[in-house]
Amino acid sequence: MTESAVSPAGTDPGRRHISRRFWLLWGAESVSLFGTQVTLIAVPLVAVQQLQASGFMMGLLSAVGWLPVALLGLFVGAYVDRGRPIRIMTTANLVRLVVISLIPLAHATGSLNIGVLLVVAFVVGIGAVFFDVSYQTYLPQTVPEDALATANSRLELSRSVAQLLGPAVGGLLIAALSAPTALLIDAASFGVGVLLLAPLWRTRAGGPAVKRNNRALLASVREGIGFIRTNANITAVIVAASASNLFISGAMALQVLLAIKLLDMSPQQLGAVLAAEGVAALAAAAAAPRLTRHIGEGGVVFASFCLMAAGAMLLFVAPAYGGLAMFAGSQLCFGLSGPLINITLVTMRQRLTPPELLGRVNAAARVAIMCTLPVGSVVFGALASAIGVRQTFLVVAVGLLIVALLSRGRIRSVTTTA
Repeated sequence: MTESAVSPAGTDPGRRHISRRFWLLWGAESVSLFGTQVTLIAVPLVAVQQLQASGFMMGLLSAVGWLPVALLGLFVGAYVDRGRPIRIMTTANLVRLVVISLIPLAHATGSLNIGVLLVVAFVVGIGAVFFDVSYQTYLPQTVPEDALATANSRLELSRSVAQLLGPAVGGLLIAALSAPTALLIDAASFGVGVLLLAPLWRTRAGGPAVKRNNRALLASVREGIGFIRTNANITAVIVAASASNLFISGAMALQVLLAIKLLDMSPQQLGAVLAAEGVAALAAAAAAPRLTRHIGEGGVVFASFCLMAAGAMLLFVAPAYGGLAMFAGSQLCFGLSGPLINITLVTMRQRLTPPELLGRVNAAARVAIMCTLPVGSVVFGALASAIGVRQTFLVVAVGLLIVALLSRGRIRSVTTTA
């Protein structure tokens, strides 16, 4: 998935700038990320194993989770700029705790069906939009500007560790407890996040003062969009990221179906192999500043798109040759590419945007970048039903390679002038 930030010359501003407020925010996000990794393996397994979902239904399930970004993202950004991010994050975590708990409850009462999964995915997606826009908006208030890259790297490292441990633990929990019951772990993680955020209700941020926005909601939304339209650097990055997400969402929606139906993998095997993505992501997050110094931000983005294409191609090859090994290789490719892009784009966006516009710009960027996710999930889910799951991964691989080639020159020019 593409979203992110860049450190000028790969420099590290020093740990002394990281405040207690940041560590509380980091802890809340990190705990929920771990639980979410359990969800990413548990919900698709519920759909495939217990509800016999088709390729189209798997694509629809993935799409519904991303749909709130497209529907609500712009207004959420304006709302965050008008309100209090900590309160919004706390509410979002409470909502996700309650809604995710509905899956094991429905399973226990015999009322679990695909409709329940779709509703839960949609509401959890709404909570994610509010939380993610709020924490990206609040983060610059907890550290000085020259520490933004370091702070974002800490968050990306947490995401990588969650990707490393979450699927493996999730696979073991699912084998021992069943997929619906394992989702209680995710629900509990959001409760821990609420507790970690509680001290921030009584603290003041230490970053730049933020002038609260009191303009009409629609006028606020237009102001955020207008800033992006006049900033060529941000616009070019968003276009490339949106195009890549259109294709990568197809791979994410269908890879569990391929693993279970075509590769005959067990939940334990699937969790262990998905953990390979976390290993790669952890290494990529740690190496990103040094890699950026050697090949530049444009080179990092191009290489990441190529790695995504390679990952999709390995999934295409896996059923015919290599099986489990090829699937693991694809996860390494996806794990390396995601953090490299993310650490390169979010910090840049935070640094280039005035604090009073940051919520709206973050939200507008997320809408543009991530609204292609539900579209790609549905399109490639339908394509899988029409031409086959394996053949669909070939289409995804070719599409990602085209995105890499078309965006190479433009992204390089953007990053050299940023």
